[in-house]
Amino acid sequence: MASSHAFASQIDVARRAGVSAETVSRVSHGSSAVSERTKQKVLQAMNELEYRPNGAAQALKRGSFQTLGVALFDLRSTGNLLLLRAISESAALKGYSLTVQIVPHSKKVTLTDIYTHMRPQAVDGMIIILEQTMPDLEEFSPSPVLPVTIVTSLTTPHASTVDSDQEMAGRIATTRLLELGHHSVWFVSGPSDSIASQCREKGWRTTLIAHGIQPPTMLPACHGDWSPNSGYEAGCALARIPDCTAVYTANDAMANGVIAGLKDHGKRVPEDVSVIGEDDSLKDFEPHVRLSTISEDWTQVGKYAVAMTVDAIKNHRMAPRHELLPCQLIDRATTAPAPAES
Repeated sequence: MASSHAFASQIDVARRAGVSAETVSRVSHGSSAVSERTKQKVLQAMNELEYRPNGAAQALKRGSFQTLGVALFDLRSTGNLLLLRAISESAALKGYSLTVQIVPHSKKVTLTDIYTHMRPQAVDGMIIILEQTMPDLEEFSPSPVLPVTIVTSLTTPHASTVDSDQEMAGRIATTRLLELGHHSVWFVSGPSDSIASQCREKGWRTTLIAHGIQPPTMLPACHGDWSPNSGYEAGCALARIPDCTAVYTANDAMANGVIAGLKDHGKRVPEDVSVIGEDDSLKDFEPHVRLSTISEDWTQVGKYAVAMTVDAIKNHRMAPRHELLPCQLIDRATTAPAPAES
């Protein structure tokens, strides 16, 4: 058996099998120009020596690593996990593996930083799952040799983008609550630098204004951080506002916290206050989910991200594409018509 401290080479295999290095190369590449008897001798030598073909050398020969780089900020969030799974499955169907890079949250990090860090890796293209605002979004210009697709609702002139339509999500949720007769809707945001939260807030705000309603001033407690605890603080604060009967939160985890805070202060959901979340992430963790929410199709976003990146790899200097995929309301048990005024 080969030493655990060194990798066997083609020459080692050739010596063990009693053939030339060229014959070993032909077997590695599945060539039919090798007799079955010789092929079996080479394969046996490969197994005995635990030989692994040099992937980098093979990539240079075919001009491709068959690998996509994926950069993201957080592996703990449900959305990112679902999206990464969709990207992995879609990439595999196209014959690509993934190299994943975790980017630290920082106000100083830029798209150029992320791209520069990934560029030396053995990847053919790159997908950046963009969660926070970037100062160089407009200026960022990847090389056609290493194309980039950015998962974001924003657009940039030099790279393709794809995402669920986050602004649309805010419009759908707010419109539904107004249709139920609520005179206004309060909003609980995610982190201030979150692009998704900013877009959802814009959808909420513009919908209220379009209906002639001045958006309520956001309380300090309503600036959340995606966690159930921050939602709970918001729910406690909103329970003290007598005319608050409808709440839209920027994710489902905070929505659950909002509901708990409201209930702890004597408010019934949905009889007194209706609540709509965002992302439909609880169905994988909770039985009999009751929360009304806006669902995003992570699978489709992942498929689009991979397809756009692979297209750009195969067709250098393609014009950037921008895709926003629709969201949909899932109306469950936390919404109801506005309570009658006493």
